[in-house]
Amino acid sequence: MRMKGKKKRPFIDLETKAMSGLRKVESSNLEHLVDFALTLAPSAIIESVRKWLTSCGFAGNEADVDVIAKSTRWLSIILRDYGKESFQATVEEIKKVSQQRLFY
Repeated sequence: MRMKGKKKRPFIDLETKAMSGLRKVESSNLEHLVDFALTLAPSAIIESVRKWLTSCGFAGNEADVDVIAKSTRWLSIILRDYGKESFQATVEEIKKVSQQRLFY
């Protein structure tokens, strides 16, 4: 739950942070990460995503896992602070950009 009086981070900053790791993720993995962002509080996401990536045999190194986990957390913060419409727009932008990249 947000503390009263605490300023929201600018949307563009959150979107940039979310995209930094998630744009490199294969689409099937991205769907799971979006589910994490939809269902868990931002404070619970990093550890849950790390465990999931490790258990599913993710091919990246530990630094990649951390970047993806943190990016998923930023995506969850977009949902919390800016709502479902902004969240979905960000997810669609990530999907669009990820189609132009190499996958993990």
